[in-house]
Amino acid sequence: MRKTIIGLAAGLAMVASAPLAAGEHQERLASCLKESSTQADRDALVRWIFVAMSAHPLTADLAVVPADTASAVSRDASAVFAKLITVTCGAESAGTIKYEGTEAFGKAFEVLGMSAMDGLMGHPRVAGAVAEMTSHLDPAQFDEMMKRYAD
Repeated sequence: MRKTIIGLAAGLAMVASAPLAAGEHQERLASCLKESSTQADRDALVRWIFVAMSAHPLTADLAVVPADTASAVSRDASAVFAKLITVTCGAESAGTIKYEGTEAFGKAFEVLGMSAMDGLMGHPRVAGAVAEMTSHLDPAQFDEMMKRYAD
């Protein structure tokens, strides 16, 4: 079961990966997770994803998360996972694991992760940060690229 939970956590953390062709059970589980998770559930997962990303050496200098905060965020996310897996979507979780395996189980959680990330990316401050990055782009570079490769 630990391998299953690690697989699901990795699947959630890799929300940008290419989707597999979903089976019937995986689709049911993904639907249950998305429809049954509360805003508080999605918020807890966004916080967990952020804390996990801040542990990477390339981002460690950008956000310092105190160990006690990281532990609390991890506990909150764990409670969300446990509730969704065993109670809210228990039948769908069991069916996915039994008939389609742990990889499909993890992939179903990507839907929930994407839903949580949509909320994060849709926030006006985050949109402003994205706009800040794009304001540094040189339109002439794109014009040149189009001239070079348009044929």
